[in-house]
Amino acid sequence: GAELWYEERGEGTPILFLHGMMAGSRFFIKQLNFLEGNYRPIALDFRGHGRSAKPEAGHLLPQYARDLEAFLEVQSLDEIIIVGHSMGASVAWDFVKQFGTDQLGGLVVVDQPAAEFAWEDNEHADTDLDGLKQLMEMAQTDHESLNELASEAIFKEPSSLSEEIRRLVYDEFSRCPPPVKSAIIFDQIMRDYRSVLKELDLDTQV
Repeated sequence: GAELWYEERGEGTPILFLHGMMAGSRFFIKQLNFLEGNYRPIALDFRGHGRSAKPEAGHLLPQYARDLEAFLEVQSLDEIIIVGHSMGASVAWDFVKQFGTDQLGGLVVVDQPAAEFAWEDNEHADTDLDGLKQLMEMAQTDHESLNELASEAIFKEPSSLSEEIRRLVYDEFSRCPPPVKSAIIFDQIMRDYRSVLKELDLDTQV
């Protein structure tokens, strides 16, 4: 029941860009502009993010994947290449878990492990319980600082960014309300898609 915002350009092979946690489709403005001459690039805002509707419920990766399936059906998209950045890759994996790969022509995973939390058998973890608690508290008590933290963390050299890019990134993080931040931070970090990754029968770039 959530209205989703998207942008699309050009014609040809569809390439769908899925943004990260708390972010939005405007992260991919440069990609849309660059690819529109030869492809059909599309950027989608998940519910609770960017310019999509901000319902109180549904902020789980499986629901975001169901939203994605509904979007592909409405747009009659097939053989689509998905580019998932951060949480966007996790949504793509959940989509594959629920709906398979028949609608997909390829997958690009950008900056996302299949499991983030420090489970005992996860040697690639980047968040433990203390880190999760800190993020949850920031989302509820100081989400502006959380926006600043996220804006710095996603870039290799944040000091080299233009002021225009800094404003765009911070603005996109600011569009995600604190209750949505809390819900999706917890759900994203606690999900484990390692079993899905092992079974992928799809051309994939990481």
